[in-house]
Amino acid sequence: MAEAEGGWGWMVVFSCFMFHVLCASEFFSLSVYYPSWVEDFNASRGLTSWVIGMAFSVTFASGPFLSSLVSRFGHRRVVIAGSIICSAAFFASCFAPSVYVLIALISLPGGQLLDSCVFH
Repeated sequence: MAEAEGGWGWMVVFSCFMFHVLCASEFFSLSVYYPSWVEDFNASRGLTSWVIGMAFSVTFASGPFLSSLVSRFGHRRVVIAGSIICSAAFFASCFAPSVYVLIALISLPGGQLLDSCVFH
């Protein structure tokens, strides 16, 4: 009996697995940096927890905005642009002078990237 999907089913499963390992787990792995953010920025634990909290919030709140972009430009262009923006923002976050800049650089682009890849 011939395979209905042409033999690409396992490649799709592997691609989904790799996406979740590399992209979707980015916010969960941010907790590794949490103690050093508290120490390096001399900020409270509550303030530094906003970095991860806002990342999850932006992921779910940016849906209407990204839906309009996907409708206008298509999935592929939105995901590629989001990946480039997110990569640049994460690189720039290495040089963040304060927690507020860190929140802006990690939460906003990272949340939108995850939303554009997963939910559209």
